[in-house]
Amino acid sequence: RRPQRRRALYVGASSAVAETIVPVPADRKLMCPGDHRAETMAAIRRRQESPTDPDIIGYSSGWTSLDSLYRVVPGEVTTITGTPGTGKSEFVLALVARLCGRYENWRCGLCCFEVQSDELMKQLLEKRLGRRYTDFRHMHKEWEKAKEWLSTRFFRIGGDYESLSQADLLSRVRFAIKKHSLTGVVMDPYNYFTRDRTQTETAFVSDLYTSFTSLAKETKCHIWLVAHPTKRRSWGDAGKLSLYDIAGSANFYNKTDNGLVLVRGEWEDEARRTELTVYVDKVRNGEAGRQGDARLKFDWNSRTYSEVVSQPGRAPPA
Repeated sequence: RRPQRRRALYVGASSAVAETIVPVPADRKLMCPGDHRAETMAAIRRRQESPTDPDIIGYSSGWTSLDSLYRVVPGEVTTITGTPGTGKSEFVLALVARLCGRYENWRCGLCCFEVQSDELMKQLLEKRLGRRYTDFRHMHKEWEKAKEWLSTRFFRIGGDYESLSQADLLSRVRFAIKKHSLTGVVMDPYNYFTRDRTQTETAFVSDLYTSFTSLAKETKCHIWLVAHPTKRRSWGDAGKLSLYDIAGSANFYNKTDNGLVLVRGEWEDEARRTELTVYVDKVRNGEAGRQGDARLKFDWNSRTYSEVVSQPGRAPPA
């Protein structure tokens, strides 16, 4: 009797559950792998036939040491952090300037909240010409060409210390992508985004990355987000900075496609003072890179980065 009783209870429970099931609308039914077989096979075939397609393996920055670890793939999100005074804004502007200079189809939107428009234009022109702005008066022809190039490749979306809500930010970015056919958008820094007081920062960051990821994939636009870390005493093992140390939420690591951590050489060491180490902390797309570190050298006169030439007997940075 005991087994029969258990069976009766089980059947009764199943019947009660069955009565509460609500039919799923036809347009919201769960999809099976076979439902998208044609699209999936077409994507795989495209990867086989075009193994060097930048839309698949990413666009090159021209810095060889960094290209082997991180390339820019359309439709992805990259988070950038770094120690104070590293030059996070300087680096991301140099990166997008190189991409726009190397590829005809590249246009970039800029949400640089801590840089005024004239200063932003000056920095981009310096990176385009590879010269300090004080030398522009001696380069009239190059200056005019650079200004024309700048006006067709970069578009200001927000800035001048203006705070934006998530809805306002996404609305502006979506409009700019559609109007100017943007392939990249820089958002610098994160702490200028405002949130509802009733929402926790963890939930806000999660929603923000969900929106960014959806927008990036929909428009095939790459999005860079610059975020500041917490205080140094809160960093991880041995004081080494990672995306998990960004102030606000672990979702800065969990929900981004790529993560870069910037560390500048010790100021006391004159030989390494201008060196920048780019730690690739996360790469979700294995075809576009891998974890590792690359070293670049910053030129104070031209405000540009170049490859570090290794010297015999010189140890790598710790």
